[in-house]
Amino acid sequence: MRTKSAVVEEFRIHTIQEAALRVISRLGLEGASMQAVAAEAGIAKGTIYLYFESREDMIARTATWAVSQLTKRLEPLLAESNRTAFAETLRQIVETKLEFFHAHREVFRLYREVCASDKSRSDACSRNRKHYDEYLQSLSALLRRAMKRGEVHRAEPDRLALFIAEGVHAVIIRRLSETKSLEPAAEAQWIVDLLLRGVAGTGSRG
Repeated sequence: MRTKSAVVEEFRIHTIQEAALRVISRLGLEGASMQAVAAEAGIAKGTIYLYFESREDMIARTATWAVSQLTKRLEPLLAESNRTAFAETLRQIVETKLEFFHAHREVFRLYREVCASDKSRSDACSRNRKHYDEYLQSLSALLRRAMKRGEVHRAEPDRLALFIAEGVHAVIIRRLSETKSLEPAAEAQWIVDLLLRGVAGTGSRG
């Protein structure tokens, strides 16, 4: 059982992280100073340093925490009890991911820079790899169920899950650097149509 002080600390950390997400989304990376985050959270600037070593540490850990919230949003879609048709489930999963990273794109632009350049942030960055691996396992299980129902051609589910996840990830990374992108719903539908129908045109001889 956690102590009261541990609960209070976790609450304060999450309050700061939520404030950081709002500030960066509103002001961009340049305007997201520690002072701005502190003002958004309603605390003194020095309080942030009780929980985060630096602005970079705050960004890396905030991005990791945000991904954990995305994981929770995806869980019902990936769950065993979900009986929605596979095509619709996949569309909802992809759209949820695209919407999430679109809403927080400024955070993840900096997060990628931090993880690439600052080895001291490796622990925070590696946690997102854990979330990704868990997502792959859940997606693989979803594919197995779809194969049993005849909604998807039988294939190696782990490999297929990786193919889908990496393809969507590549689109997300490109979107982070674009000034203008398709709306998440439209792009999600395009991705799902491509995955389920393939790329061959009517004139393809196979």
